[in-house]
Amino acid sequence: MNTTLIKCLKIIVILFVFIVAKQILKAEELITNETINLRIYNGVSVLMNKLKDRQLTDVKYHPGIRVYWQPEYMLGLGLDFSYMIIDSKSLDNVDTEFGKTDFSAKMYSFPLDIVFSMKFKELELFGGGGIAFINSEINAFNNKSATSFIGADYVFGL
Repeated sequence: MNTTLIKCLKIIVILFVFIVAKQILKAEELITNETINLRIYNGVSVLMNKLKDRQLTDVKYHPGIRVYWQPEYMLGLGLDFSYMIIDSKSLDNVDTEFGKTDFSAKMYSFPLDIVFSMKFKELELFGGGGIAFINSEINAFNNKSATSFIGADYVFGL
């Protein structure tokens, strides 16, 4: 079979499982009263450059916590905190001008966002923005290099 077709089928199966799980768990509402909700969720993401290059195998999952204030039934305002792996790569026996080495790199972030949500029957649309604490680690030639910075981010979804 065509590898692109197989990758698309994998994505469709993952999305189907995610939608069914979301309907079963209903976003796992742990604490609910009339105005405050605390939710634990698991998001799914694919980097846009991976979609352009048709490399659909790099689906990332990121758990998070969302605290909402709901002044009315359809509208919500809250804080969203999650852990997201942006990208990671590991290569063995990479040939460089300095010799052969094992290479590994990982970039991950901890976004903190202000999020607005709107409910339409069983569908919830949300979006917002904030800051992300981004960390990067690279290991090559048995030397580890790490860096951190703060950047702006945005979030949206269903």
